[in-house]
Amino acid sequence: MKKIKYLYSLVYLLVLFAITSCAPSIYIKSRADNRVDVEVSIKAGKALKNLLDTYGIPFNDSETLSKIKEGMKDNTFYNVKANATGDDSFKVLGTVLPVSTQKVLLRKERQLILNLSPQEMQNFAKSLPEEFQEYLAMLAAPVFTGEPMSKEEYISLISVFYGQDLAEDLKKANLNITLESPEGKKKTFKLPLVEFFTLTEEKTFTIEY
Repeated sequence: MKKIKYLYSLVYLLVLFAITSCAPSIYIKSRADNRVDVEVSIKAGKALKNLLDTYGIPFNDSETLSKIKEGMKDNTFYNVKANATGDDSFKVLGTVLPVSTQKVLLRKERQLILNLSPQEMQNFAKSLPEEFQEYLAMLAAPVFTGEPMSKEEYISLISVFYGQDLAEDLKKANLNITLESPEGKKKTFKLPLVEFFTLTEEKTFTIEY
């Protein structure tokens, strides 16, 4: 039972933070009415899928997607949808009105700005329900813990905790970020996932229109 509980924790870790061999993607579109649409697509890597299949644990079952959906609602998103797009993938969509109390997603002077910083990520982690804070603690990602660690050290840590195959998946994974203006202008950025997990300073992604 302890092993099964551990693996369920691993499922939610990988679902929420996308340790996959196929690139997870975030698509952010600014609307003319100041609202912003956000879409996140996740596809499980082969190593993760094999691990889950071994224990008969679904990657994108209705309960998992429901928890993700409710979590987004708790963080001021509305019109949230979470759907499986295959047996190893899912998509989550929602709309948010950027507010001055947060610094992650901003609109100003015909700019759409996404800020990823250790401080904001740590604030986000503290705002999560206790259950998910425990999952984050298991992930031990420096961007959430505030403890500096090189990319090589973090990959080694993942290898020890979750196996070499998942560590290799992490080394190859990129987070694709696409920003789109109300007029349809797009700009895409690629951020190595291990670089995100080990961020020590803010990274900013911007589109002007």
